[in-house]
Amino acid sequence: VGILIRRWMAAVHGIEPQHYTISIVRARGIDTVALDHIVARHPAESVVFVDGWTGKGAIAKELTAALDAYHRAGGARFDDDLAVLRPQTQPCTPCRA
Repeated sequence: VGILIRRWMAAVHGIEPQHYTISIVRARGIDTVALDHIVARHPAESVVFVDGWTGKGAIAKELTAALDAYHRAGGARFDDDLAVLRPQTQPCTPCRA
């Protein structure tokens, strides 16, 4: 999903954002090495997490918990907002933990 957003931003808005893929697994957390890599190259406040679809918000909750744990362990503080794309036929509701 992220690469499609990146291509759209470049084509429509002339913006060339950076794109990274990061693993987050329910009950296992997030790839902290990947977070370290990203924050070494970009301010944490500039990072946006995007998902293609979320059902009951499990990944949004996992993201919040994982980013809190990362920060408690001495890592940067990332915003836990999760931008979620859905087909237009589905109602969109905020995905907050």
